[in-house]
Amino acid sequence: MAGETMVRTSRKDAVNAEIKLPAPGRCIYCGDPNADTDEHIIPRGLNGLVVWKDASCKRCAAITSRFEGDVLGGFLKKPRTALNMKSYRKKAKTIRTQVKQDDGSFVDVDLPRNEYPVLLALPVFTVPPVMSGEKFDQGRPLRIALQNPAVDLDGNPFVPQQGMTIQEIAPLRIGSFMRMLAKIAHGTAATTFGEEYEPLLVDYILTGEPDMSDYIGTEEEDPDAEQWLGATAVGSVAPELPDHILVGIKILNGPAYLVVPGKFRPKGWQAMAPAAFQELLDNRVLEAIDRLPERPLFDPTA
Repeated sequence: MAGETMVRTSRKDAVNAEIKLPAPGRCIYCGDPNADTDEHIIPRGLNGLVVWKDASCKRCAAITSRFEGDVLGGFLKKPRTALNMKSYRKKAKTIRTQVKQDDGSFVDVDLPRNEYPVLLALPVFTVPPVMSGEKFDQGRPLRIALQNPAVDLDGNPFVPQQGMTIQEIAPLRIGSFMRMLAKIAHGTAATTFGEEYEPLLVDYILTGEPDMSDYIGTEEEDPDAEQWLGATAVGSVAPELPDHILVGIKILNGPAYLVVPGKFRPKGWQAMAPAAFQELLDNRVLEAIDRLPERPLFDPTA
């Protein structure tokens, strides 16, 4: 998002170690003081390396793992495999897909990862209605963006060697995807603004209820078309909602997602002039950046 300070929690520079933030002393979802599970701010399966130590209880970790698994092990599984992204499971060296033969028939072929022409399918929403004020009587518009992020670590395109491949696109599981975006935004806001962050999406993250999809959307125009082998998160304040936090999320080279996870509530905020409020917020973002080690936060070699 143009003109805003970025807190990047995953990037394409090579490094081979997780970065752990100090434990918050409780589960960032339910408040359980016995939290003992590390929390990746951006999922490990999207090459996120920034980890918040003991930031989730086992119950909440199990819930978030399920919907992340729907996404990372579902419609993003083949693109992640082809791009050699992180996984807790043993990495496959080949990807099964259908290849068109000279006679027009199709046959299943196990293609090497570097010969697999990745086609990335990601949902495109409207700008979050809570920001735009739009009402959708007939349901909110949704389209699917088909993009090809298929480059290797040297920037060379993947080229199929065995004929024209037909890419199978798995069901998108929109609900799970939106809850994953909400989770990334919640973790980004919590690590950036600490006790000054008032979350709004915790119940939605844990249960899918109430429906908070109006707080999640897509930027109309993406000013940052940079290729990402992973994901990035941006912390700022929503300009249309001056006391709300806005987090922008990029996954691979897909759309720029926008999430409003909560409110910025510094001490004495009610009496602050708008300029002082904005200055304090900017300082909080810079402080969050300073807390991270000055080294790359993304590992494409895992």
